[in-house]
Amino acid sequence: MSDQGGRRRFVTREDLGQDTLELGGVDTDSGADVAPRDAGVDWEREAVAAHTPIPEAREPKQEPVAATGYDPEAGRSFDSRDYVRLPLRSGPLRRIAILGVIALVAGVVVWQIGSNWYDRQVHPPGDPGDPVEFAVEEGWTLNQIADGLRQNEVISNATVFRFWCNRNSECGDFQAGKYLLNENMDFDEAVALLNEGPVPVEFFTVSIPEGLTIEDLTTRMVAENNAYDLVEARDAMNTQLVQSEVLESASGRIFFVPGFRHILEGLLFPATYDVSEEEQTDEVALLQRMAEEMDRRVSGLQSEVGLPPEAEALGLTAYDMVIIASLIEEEARVDIDRPKIARVIYNRLANREALGIDATTRYAVDKTPGDPLTESDLENPSPYNTRLPENVGLPPTPIASPGEAALRAAFAPEPGPWLFYALTDEGGIEGAHAFAETIDEHNTNVERCRELGYC
Repeated sequence: MSDQGGRRRFVTREDLGQDTLELGGVDTDSGADVAPRDAGVDWEREAVAAHTPIPEAREPKQEPVAATGYDPEAGRSFDSRDYVRLPLRSGPLRRIAILGVIALVAGVVVWQIGSNWYDRQVHPPGDPGDPVEFAVEEGWTLNQIADGLRQNEVISNATVFRFWCNRNSECGDFQAGKYLLNENMDFDEAVALLNEGPVPVEFFTVSIPEGLTIEDLTTRMVAENNAYDLVEARDAMNTQLVQSEVLESASGRIFFVPGFRHILEGLLFPATYDVSEEEQTDEVALLQRMAEEMDRRVSGLQSEVGLPPEAEALGLTAYDMVIIASLIEEEARVDIDRPKIARVIYNRLANREALGIDATTRYAVDKTPGDPLTESDLENPSPYNTRLPENVGLPPTPIASPGEAALRAAFAPEPGPWLFYALTDEGGIEGAHAFAETIDEHNTNVERCRELGYC
């Protein structure tokens, strides 16, 4: 169909160069022209409406397949040129800077937390607590003091206290003794009180004079302090609760001889002792101090003076030196006589002669110094009776507690040939003895002793 001059017309088969044109069910093979159509009909629309498309063939329905991982790149090969490198958001220096800032902030936070904790240990919150009696023992180190303060809750952390004290010049050498502190104290306040020194201890004194036996010594203790118990004091010595180094030098010697009284006879040093309120009822504590003081005095003289040659020749021990000192203590009345009496004892021991000392005989018969001796006393068979010719040598034990002067005389006798002495107020000195080498000289001195009423 063409449009010429506004008019429509139909074309023939000849115009199209086709042999047959099937239109609207009309057979055009007959050669005749197709009859003209009604120009008023919209044949294009009718032709479209008349044309029914042939439905496409559908594939047969398949069974569903289990789903697997989806691979969008399956069957595809890649080339490195397919990738596109995106630009980095920041460089390495910037990342390092960021990490540094984070670490710095974390460090500041941790430091602040630690600093606050440390300050709470040094300056604990709240007011000081209850009073605490804290004792620093002799020879304690800073570690022991810190642990003691922690145990008594004066401080809360011993390690921090040691750290703080090692960096604080206020911490010095704290004196041994007792301190009155409080619980929950600032470190500086506790150290300030420790630097002031211990609280003064209230003492009372017990004075033990020279020349006392164990019975007299314990009686004197109770007289000086009525809080002591006499029975307990003597039981303590009999059960050997008191230890003595000097006594150990007499190992192997049998003390349980006729007239033996106490194993610690003569081994308790006479002096004036300070006794604290805490030890007011502790008899053993004072007796032990007296024994230790005797050990110290004897050991000091051995180091300072040494045994005299006569003592070494006779094989005497430290214990024997105390025996000699006890004899000197009981016989001498003035200091100038003590070294001479020591010489008489050594000379008689060297000559294998009986000592003939009345003080030992009185000890044997339990008489006090100055008591007169009877004939029966002088004939007493006790090994303590040095008047008997057969009792050569020293008595088995000391007979009293010697003082410093008597001990020194035993270690340092005055040179001389004397074998006798008698109380004569020699040289106008009351209580002084006259010394003699021969028996005739001695008998003359004894006459003077009798005239003065001493013999």
